[in-house]
Amino acid sequence: MDRSAPMPVAACDGLEIERWVGAPPAGGDAAQGALVVLLFQMLCRDAVCCSLPQLERIHARFAHDGLSVVALHAVHERHDEMGPEALQRFLSRAGYRFPVGIDRLDPMRRPISLARLGMDATPALVVFDAQGRMRHRHAGLVSDLVLAADLAWLLAEQAFMQRRGQDRSVAAPLVPATFPHAR
Repeated sequence: MDRSAPMPVAACDGLEIERWVGAPPAGGDAAQGALVVLLFQMLCRDAVCCSLPQLERIHARFAHDGLSVVALHAVHERHDEMGPEALQRFLSRAGYRFPVGIDRLDPMRRPISLARLGMDATPALVVFDAQGRMRHRHAGLVSDLVLAADLAWLLAEQAFMQRRGQDRSVAAPLVPATFPHAR
């Protein structure tokens, strides 16, 4: 898969969403050019205790800085226990404020979007830059420190590129755009 292939997340193109639980992500001009953090999770201990609260913290901290978050419920086992009704009940109790979709399953009952992005288990976290390119991909739980560094770098890079677009005299950054730990 071409890691730099654009994925316009404003419309979630390329994702196979069965349905949205609550409101879908904002589309149109408001979401164009935003960094996007996409979390694949299912209702298990890691998601409930770690991944979803982390995504809520990201949403609370970075929503006003041009960053969007989306969670996809990607069930690959115990389908009957983790269906849409269970997810709806959990989300209603937890009060998360970001969009949550349900990843469509293939005929073998595997999450399609998760596989399309080269992941095979949850939790998994993917970060797209403002041009829709996959910039970071993490399997398993991600430390807050690593994720904050990734996001801060991409936000700074985005601000730099916007400034550079207005003033061509600004020099290019010397640090590579992708951190070694995220390859």
